[in-house]
Amino acid sequence: MNLKNVKHIYQLRNLGYPLNKILIVGSGIMALFGLKKNDDLDLWVTDDVYKKMSKDKNLVPVKKHGRIFYETKDGNIEAMNTLPCTKGRVEEYLKRAIIFYGYHFKSVDDLIAWKKCMGRPKDKAHIKILEKYKKSKVVEHYLNIIQTLK
Repeated sequence: MNLKNVKHIYQLRNLGYPLNKILIVGSGIMALFGLKKNDDLDLWVTDDVYKKMSKDKNLVPVKKHGRIFYETKDGNIEAMNTLPCTKGRVEEYLKRAIIFYGYHFKSVDDLIAWKKCMGRPKDKAHIKILEKYKKSKVVEHYLNIIQTLK
């Protein structure tokens, strides 16, 4: 995992919102693991953060897919308070998040489930990459356990 792989991550911190109420979704997670480059950061935020974003002069409302997103003026960061193909609220996903230097990334299992539900051509390719990554980490974890038992 390398935070330097995730484009615009430091811009997110500079927005000043509590990181524990923001879930990084989409390609940002894959970038963290070095599996794919991200062009932007997609965020799923709690309702209170979303409400604050609606008043933030550094963000602009953009209507997409029948919903209002808040984006930075350069379009590098996009935030919403709902996410299609999810079960439950963002707070539940935050509990299962991968936390790295205070940033909360959607778990690999949650990302795979989301991509399966979305079913876009790019999602199918990403699922294969994520499942291969997940399998490689299972072996690595097992080998670490064996080393500690010796």
